[in-house]
Amino acid sequence: MKGLLDVVVSDTQIAFILGRLISDNITVSFEVMHYLKRERRGREGSMALKLDMSKAYNMVEWGHLHAILLQMGFTERWVDLILTCVTSVSYTIVHGGREMGPIFPTHGIRERDPFSLYLFIICVEDLFSFIRVYESWKWIIGIKVCSYIFCKAFPEDAIRVLELLHKFEEASSQQVNLEKSNVFFSANVAGPTQLDLCNILQMAEAFEHITYLGLPNTLGRSKSVSLGFLKDIIRKKVQD
Repeated sequence: MKGLLDVVVSDTQIAFILGRLISDNITVSFEVMHYLKRERRGREGSMALKLDMSKAYNMVEWGHLHAILLQMGFTERWVDLILTCVTSVSYTIVHGGREMGPIFPTHGIRERDPFSLYLFIICVEDLFSFIRVYESWKWIIGIKVCSYIFCKAFPEDAIRVLELLHKFEEASSQQVNLEKSNVFFSANVAGPTQLDLCNILQMAEAFEHITYLGLPNTLGRSKSVSLGFLKDIIRKKVQD
């Protein structure tokens, strides 16, 4: 499975895939966010949506996982082996000295199981498929980088993005947590327009303190201020 992921999933999926570096997406994201910050001319503004998945591992539907594995070309025997590993789990709860269970779940994958990383990457491939379709139809125009969606800052684009996300949710049973998702705007998007787009998307506008993969989304003039927390983290690890 680990050796095949780079063949069956999109190039934009970087994390935990052999031969790819998650730092590549961080670099590309910095470049694009820097562009948004400096784009001050022209009537067509741009925006970036930073998405947060709600209880991502718990929401995985076994039927959807089965279907997408078959669609990717894995054999029925291989898919059955994978689903056996996923569906054979049971839980026992201990409370007040008494055991309750076993409890048999009907969906979800185990969050701390290393194998679940690869299964989740496969499940969210649906999102990238929807983005490619909407992009080919010119319904959204922009760049996609991991959990970011970049597009024009127009109401019709915002509506299309919401439609895309809803279709992904219906297909995969995943759910985008809009309350924890954010919207970044290029500098040439007027304040009233930003407010209207935030209302359409049901997301809050992002500010410079928002992070992506543990690092600031944008860097100010003082790099030491923006990245100073890294020194504190390293010092704490050394001391521990």
